[in-house]
Amino acid sequence: MVAAAFGLGFIAGPALGGLLGNVGLRLPFLVSAGLTLLNWLYGMFVLPESLPHEHRRAFSWSRSNPIGSLIALKRFPVVLGLTETFFLINFAHQVFPSTWVLYTSYRYHWSTGQIGASLALVD
Repeated sequence: MVAAAFGLGFIAGPALGGLLGNVGLRLPFLVSAGLTLLNWLYGMFVLPESLPHEHRRAFSWSRSNPIGSLIALKRFPVVLGLTETFFLINFAHQVFPSTWVLYTSYRYHWSTGQIGASLALVD
């Protein structure tokens, strides 16, 4: 079900962003922020905590540092290599939609709605 939700997001996201981009260039970002806020509120107030109370640790700012987590990966060279590879794969994958937007708007003078529809069809 999670994979189906991701698939729907990859199809509906560019289409909705393209349609909203025709109205105003900032509107897709504002709608995205609003949906993110609704998602956070749902998770905070509706979903139950899945970790039993006896297994929870106290919050610590030192453990919540993302840079510290990346530095801690040095202890596991194989995991560090996999993390770097995963980052590069995701970074390379994001180049295609970004380049597509620039190319089609320059070469074919497509609107944001047309670009969003093309990304929804291809993804």
